[in-house]
Amino acid sequence: MSFFTITPSQASQPANHDRSQHQKSLNIEETKKAVLEHRFRALDRDHDGFIDQREMSGDRLLMRVAKHWDSNADGLISKSEFIDYLKKVYLNYHSS
Repeated sequence: MSFFTITPSQASQPANHDRSQHQKSLNIEETKKAVLEHRFRALDRDHDGFIDQREMSGDRLLMRVAKHWDSNADGLISKSEFIDYLKKVYLNYHSS
């Protein structure tokens, strides 16, 4: 399952409802962020707000990508680093 597999329900409103489209877009972004926060909490097993080496041990893929998430190179992955990196990957993937 992808981090961004959430899709909006297809409403039957006309396309010229800019306000409705904007609200839907905001709801989708909030939902994506909530999904990422949920995933982060699942990885942060000791609930200290960071994913550390101990929590990554045994997961080779996680250990390989962690260096990309750790933007300040402190050996810990904060929730904001986790979310920012995955948003960047998602945007790069969909812009190519």
